[in-house]
Amino acid sequence: MSKKCFFNYTRRYIMLFCGLSIMAMGIALSIKADIGITPISSLPYVLNHIISNVTIGEFTAAMHISFVLLQIVLLKKEFEVFQLLQLILAVVFGALIDGALLLFTHINPSVYHQQFVVFVLSMFFIAFGIFLEVKAGLLLIAGDGAMKAISTISKIDFGKVKIGFDCSLVLISFVLCLMFTHELTGIREGTVLAAIFVGMILKVFNEKIHFFDKFVEIN
Repeated sequence: MSKKCFFNYTRRYIMLFCGLSIMAMGIALSIKADIGITPISSLPYVLNHIISNVTIGEFTAAMHISFVLLQIVLLKKEFEVFQLLQLILAVVFGALIDGALLLFTHINPSVYHQQFVVFVLSMFFIAFGIFLEVKAGLLLIAGDGAMKAISTISKIDFGKVKIGFDCSLVLISFVLCLMFTHELTGIREGTVLAAIFVGMILKVFNEKIHFFDKFVEIN
């Protein structure tokens, strides 16, 4: 591997780590806002309320590991061995979420307008984190990888698969809430807002921010 290639991949891995870190901070902020969690994090959040001695980050890691297994089952021989690195990303991402929650321990908005501002900020963090993750051009976190695999196998547009995937996670979370907590834990207006606006914010980032293309020498 040439020195130029080495530094290129180093920058990409740094970008990927930064993307995961920013995404984790966005998820932590949405939790602190307490007006609804993002669809992809709804299940770990609800499970944490049911089994409190397991952290949200640990449940997130376990969920993403299951998504890697789902990809293997769906893609079979088409699954690339390189994608097993998603297992490492799952553990790292879970740890980053727990770390972000510790970082934001003192952020506890007490009135609705403060909660709303924190939640809006969380959506920008999550969208920018995804933006960096995709721009790095290395690996997708396992949730996105699973959606891509479902789209590949079913020949259904990725966007439609994502909607169905997110709705399924929220539905499972909803059922678990009714069964174990008897309230809509974490599933509120913020969940709907995140489902609608994170993708829209991400689209704006993709259209307006081009610096990172040159940074990782994609073009």
